[in-house]
Amino acid sequence: MAFRLNEAALVRRVFQAVPPGDVGLAVAGLPVVYVPRLLRFVAAQTEESPHMEFCLLWIKALVDKHGAWLAANRGKVDVELRVVNRAVNRMRDDIKRLADENVYMVDYLLGQAGAKSTDRKGLTAGDEGHVAVGIDVDMNGDNEEASSEDEDGWIGLE
Repeated sequence: MAFRLNEAALVRRVFQAVPPGDVGLAVAGLPVVYVPRLLRFVAAQTEESPHMEFCLLWIKALVDKHGAWLAANRGKVDVELRVVNRAVNRMRDDIKRLADENVYMVDYLLGQAGAKSTDRKGLTAGDEGHVAVGIDVDMNGDNEEASSEDEDGWIGLE
């Protein structure tokens, strides 16, 4: 009905309102007259909409349900098929780029975690398993920093 009214906003609203499980039913009930328009619309939605998987689901349903008609009338829908092909290739390239970036980010983060663990291993550990952080302790148990601060005359909260 939305295609008959030729309202782009209504077509988009109906397109987005169809649940993913019912896409196949909606496409199966679509007359073949509207298949090229739906192909063009879905290809445009792949660029405009963030719902890539949903658009691919529509494309798959269209090819599954109307594939024989598309093959028989290839001359009529050749432009739409090329637009869909470009849209699918663009989605593939975007997903590949994101996956590559994620791999590089994971490698970087693992490298940073390895560097931090190396830094921690480089610190000296005391007999009790405590990590010494650069404060020297006299054999008497007095803190050298505290004694040097007392010499300067600084009175801090104890």
